[in-house]
Amino acid sequence: MRKIVYAAAGIALAAGIATPMMAMAADSTTVVVTGADLTTTAPPGPNQFLVIEQSGTGGSVSTVPGPATAPLNKGSLQLAVAGTADHWSVYNYDHTGTLLSDITALSYSTYTDNTTTAPAMQLEINPGAPAASCTSCASNVTYSTLNFEPYQNSTSQQSLKAGTWQGWNVLDGNVWGTHLNMGQGPGVSWSQFIANYPAATVKFGFGVNVGGNWSAMTGNVDALTFGTAAGTTTYDFEPTVLLSGKDQCKQGGWLTSNAPTFMNQGACVSYFASNGNAHPNS
Repeated sequence: MRKIVYAAAGIALAAGIATPMMAMAADSTTVVVTGADLTTTAPPGPNQFLVIEQSGTGGSVSTVPGPATAPLNKGSLQLAVAGTADHWSVYNYDHTGTLLSDITALSYSTYTDNTTTAPAMQLEINPGAPAASCTSCASNVTYSTLNFEPYQNSTSQQSLKAGTWQGWNVLDGNVWGTHLNMGQGPGVSWSQFIANYPAATVKFGFGVNVGGNWSAMTGNVDALTFGTAAGTTTYDFEPTVLLSGKDQCKQGGWLTSNAPTFMNQGACVSYFASNGNAHPNS
């Protein structure tokens, strides 16, 4: 895993007797996620993703090159189902406890092999008490899966296409939640959901999902983004790149490795010269 901060906090200036401090700018961070960061052990660690086979015995989850030109760098997260019995979810737990009303960025890009289904974004939430004005809202619910389905947003955003990367902005789309008297889509706008459930929080994970009575398909995800006023994190999924020896550290080869990542060529050479005992970032 490699974490890169692209935009840092603001700068405080002082002049004379009393010059106010400038507002602090939110960090914008990109986290590289490889196959080594996918785990089946709950809860996942920071920047890791928990892979859950919800049902069935077919399909798979992995990080792969491409397909085509991925939105960020060279790869993506690939999720596949073999038939209607299969169902996979991939969740990150870094944002547990966040109020949904505090989310300022929630987006991702998908690639699919069909025009009917593409990976959905999901948040495991505690919806909290509904607004008094929402007479149809469910109460006393402490767990719901909030879903954004690309095909249900084809009118408001874009039609679902096969064999091309498409970006989706959840905050400008329709969502629906399980156990909340909402059926299975098309749901309501994000802003309306927040109005209905103003105390809703991320209870466990956020991530992506495929399957659950879907026909066989393969879909990919990249540039998975979650942001609040405190900062925005974008997850860049990449295939695992392993070097086999110190000679591969040369001519910029150390930059291609992501399992582990190295701070420079010397650290890479030292790592292999010590049979992996030297720290890759020292």
